[in-house]
Amino acid sequence: MRCVAYIGLLLLFISAANAGELNSAALRGSRAYEAAPSYQVFPSVPTVSQEAVPVAAVVAQPVSAYSFEVGARYWYSTGKFSKDLFDDPRSSDQLNSRLTYDGLTAHAFEAFGRINLPSGLFLKGYAGVSGLNTGRLNDEDFPFPGFPYSSTLSGQRDGKLNYAMADLGYSYAANPWAKVSLFGGFGYIGEKMSAHGCSQIAGNPFVCVPAIGPEVLAITEDAHWGLVRLGVAADVKLMDRLTLSAEAAWVPYAQINSRDSHWLRIGTTAGRFA
Repeated sequence: MRCVAYIGLLLLFISAANAGELNSAALRGSRAYEAAPSYQVFPSVPTVSQEAVPVAAVVAQPVSAYSFEVGARYWYSTGKFSKDLFDDPRSSDQLNSRLTYDGLTAHAFEAFGRINLPSGLFLKGYAGVSGLNTGRLNDEDFPFPGFPYSSTLSGQRDGKLNYAMADLGYSYAANPWAKVSLFGGFGYIGEKMSAHGCSQIAGNPFVCVPAIGPEVLAITEDAHWGLVRLGVAADVKLMDRLTLSAEAAWVPYAQINSRDSHWLRIGTTAGRFA
């Protein structure tokens, strides 16, 4: 377009010089410009109107000051519970009795949640509930004069397991794909185990002879744990929407309140239970 315009101007000036019609031309911006006659230097070129084309702008969205996550999990677990009963320590350190529940299995349904603050602090926790429908109880009574060693077996069913944990911690993001956290918190674990039936396996003629059927509730164990824990956790983002998490905790303090109820009582005949 510019080349064509320059050529048109050149031809026009040549033609005007030959015709003697133009001696000088006023320059735009000079004082004589407004008073100078107007000449059509060359035919006007149609202009192309260009409308403003919208440009897609990438605007950074503000990051939420808080974030949270909630969810549910399923756990399959196995466990063991044991408790020893000693003699009065003021007179003896003899072990009198031991209750051991083993082979316990649980199918727990658990809910969890976490709240993250912009400062890096977070609050997280989880709680679960389950039934204990398998396992057995081995009840041992250690010998004393006139009473031989006794060991009985009972089946465990209709037990319960419930637990809850709450932690307060701080997270540090090493890079966009990994972060490390320190936390501390409190926890609770409740276990209730029910032993049914009783059979003697050690030869003691005074306890569970003859055997008691599995329909009879023999012993109930009700234990409640309270604990403090300190831990470290790591999260690695493998890809979008997929994160690998791991944590380990140390329990510097724990306390248990446990009660066992023996529902079979000695009857009128020595060694018999009613």
